[in-house]
Amino acid sequence: MVNHVASTAAYILTWIGTVKMLYPYIKKLGKFKFWIIMGVVMAYYLIEYPLFVLGYFTPSEDTDAMTNILIFSTAALLSGIIFGAAFLSVARTLRKDSSLRKHMIIAAYGFVLFYIAGSASAAQAAYPPYGIVSVSFIGLSCYLIYIGLYSSAVTVSQDTTLRLSIRKSITDQTKFLDSMGSAHMEQELQSTVLKIAKKHADVLPEKTGVEASMTEGDFKEYMAMVMDEIHKS
Repeated sequence: MVNHVASTAAYILTWIGTVKMLYPYIKKLGKFKFWIIMGVVMAYYLIEYPLFVLGYFTPSEDTDAMTNILIFSTAALLSGIIFGAAFLSVARTLRKDSSLRKHMIIAAYGFVLFYIAGSASAAQAAYPPYGIVSVSFIGLSCYLIYIGLYSSAVTVSQDTTLRLSIRKSITDQTKFLDSMGSAHMEQELQSTVLKIAKKHADVLPEKTGVEASMTEGDFKEYMAMVMDEIHKS
């Protein structure tokens, strides 16, 4: 009972996170289709336990065991695909050489593998014990999810820190310039800020163990955006 409640809570939280990640794509798919797909997947997965409690399914009976396994294994498989698709859809919007993209893909594969492996149990098909083979991948899938989510969160945090340091550096450096209209002064400013940003980018991975996804090109692009904002203000 406790295990089922915990797994249900985890599933609902994951479902909510997936909805938030896929929400920007709702216009492409359509609101009606989007909520139908997400609603059916959630209901299909969560209806299993109530049906067993009410006695509609009796997995202890050999004649019905395989039917029940196939019915609810499909629900877990669909859930894994939907959750994995959410991370893959976000990863596709990032550069191919981005470390954040790689972390998101790892998390996607982890979710798909987790729900495929978790749809079985060691008690299924007593001989040969196919359930044990499936359950043995639970550890690997959890590791992939953990690494993917942790690395993604750290990478986003590092990128935010780098952007803040770039903005602060530009703001501080402009105080020493007489005019922002001079191209020479702007080049010096960019050179100084770029050195500061690179220094921060080298220090952060040593503390977290995860590389920042921002490259030198990203630094320059963000600096240009901040300087343009300063010009307009």
